[in-house]
Amino acid sequence: MTEYKTFISSPGDVGRERHLAEHAEVFISATSRDLGSYRREIRDALLTLKIFPIEQTNFALAAGPLTQRLRELIEPCNAVIHLAGLYYGAEPPQRLPEQPRRSYTQLEYDVARELGKPVYLFFAAEGCAFDALPEEGEEERALQRAHRRAIEQCGDLYYPFTTREELRSRVRELRLPARSAGAPRRPTNLPYASLGPLFKGRDGTMVQLRQLFASGPCQAIHGLGGAGKTRLAIEYAWRHAGDYTALLFASAPSAVGLRTNLAGFCDPLVLNLPERGQPEEAARLAAVLRWLGTNPGWLLILDNADTQEAAAEVEEMLPELRGGEVLITSRLKDWSPAVQTADPLDALEEAEAAAFLLARTASKRRETLADPQDAAAVARDLGGLALALEQAGAYVAKNGLSFSQYRQRWEARKAEVLAWHDRRLMKYPSSVAVTWQTTVEQLGVAERALLNALAWLAPEPVPVSVLENWSVEGAEPTDALAELASWSLARWTADKDAFTIHRLVQEITRRGLSEEEKTSSLQSVLAQMEANLPRPEWNEAGWRLWEMLAPHVRVLLDHLQGTPIEVTAMGIMNR
Repeated sequence: MTEYKTFISSPGDVGRERHLAEHAEVFISATSRDLGSYRREIRDALLTLKIFPIEQTNFALAAGPLTQRLRELIEPCNAVIHLAGLYYGAEPPQRLPEQPRRSYTQLEYDVARELGKPVYLFFAAEGCAFDALPEEGEEERALQRAHRRAIEQCGDLYYPFTTREELRSRVRELRLPARSAGAPRRPTNLPYASLGPLFKGRDGTMVQLRQLFASGPCQAIHGLGGAGKTRLAIEYAWRHAGDYTALLFASAPSAVGLRTNLAGFCDPLVLNLPERGQPEEAARLAAVLRWLGTNPGWLLILDNADTQEAAAEVEEMLPELRGGEVLITSRLKDWSPAVQTADPLDALEEAEAAAFLLARTASKRRETLADPQDAAAVARDLGGLALALEQAGAYVAKNGLSFSQYRQRWEARKAEVLAWHDRRLMKYPSSVAVTWQTTVEQLGVAERALLNALAWLAPEPVPVSVLENWSVEGAEPTDALAELASWSLARWTADKDAFTIHRLVQEITRRGLSEEEKTSSLQSVLAQMEANLPRPEWNEAGWRLWEMLAPHVRVLLDHLQGTPIEVTAMGIMNR
């Protein structure tokens, strides 16, 4: 019998072995109904180490074709992780008469052994908290007991587990074999590892992206700067790595930048093309485009196409990006029919945002009994914006603060906290305070004036009707609003009767105003609120409108305190 070795590293080996295992592929074998969450735990742990998790998902194949499919999936893998629980699980719908009964998971184990792959064995021990333990017949239970006994008697090391945390810790310590020189290579230049379990609140968007790709090869994720578009694209790539022949990432800050970054794929660490030494960028770019056209099945992320120039270049290049799938991230929502767009990426829900903060700062913050409530309060303060949450989490962790202490600093020194940035810790190129600068610089005079005025209102929905007869630098205010929405700086409500501006966009906009701009924008929005004050002739619809405007008036009055126009404002509102 072939001897199969399993290794667990010592702490000093972990960094070296992670380097050896970078971009390795590991097949995960586990039944779904009882150990599904444990399998996801393994997947997330591998992703954080830049290791591709591979799984079998075709459950319609008969035993013969399935075995061949498993050989194709497992052969390129560096190793197999096999979880043996108490549940036999499903088995292929057909098998030859001479073939013994084997479940899908047991067949995966058999094929790994047949191919001589290192197999990392984990046993669900007594007391394991299964997701579920479905009813099975005695024959199925006996088959699974026999499978477990065979593993126990094969002479290999195996490791018991009772919790997901225990399993995750073990997996992160695995010493995986380095990829052999002749193994198939999956070119990858993703800039970040997966967040694993820290990636919160985007499962629905992940599913939507998957569905959209089934109907077209080019998709765009759009939304406010800092909403987490880049991170979503990268997580999508990692989680679906097994479906692609290459995972490629290029920033698209401009037309020139896009071409330069695509030509860079020639480099040895990406595609390693013969043209890598060519001095002409055009020759290297042409080589990359030829490779993409002759090596189908890749995923290409074109990141931060946030200017009209960059978007136009992306669209012009799309016909040459054939053979794979293209995922664009952008603050622009308007694209040609060649690009499908998912729903705009919104801020995280409060519960998911708070869960991220708690996990991001675990063992690094000053813990208190009020942490869950305080984390939720921070999430509300930051409006669920992904970048702001990451910035807050990194700030709390680095400074060893409690969430309550962070909120105190936030209230006392917002400008300083918003501007704080540590690229190494945050894995993000800029802070909340500067991440919108490129967008704001591209706004016209009217759009900028409207944004300045709207910054003094509440973050709650603003009725579109409030813009009637509003003079904004000689332009139609609804046109200016549409332009803000096209840059994801404003967000329409579902019925398009109202819109919102994110609270941090308002905060940073206000802090960037000169005294002259501050006075002008306050006077502009005050005049518009005055025009919408209650009138005796109002009907029920008028009063409903006023109910929507009331929170904005309260916030505006707070901002007006201590300004030269405070007295005027109070006189108007008290009429």
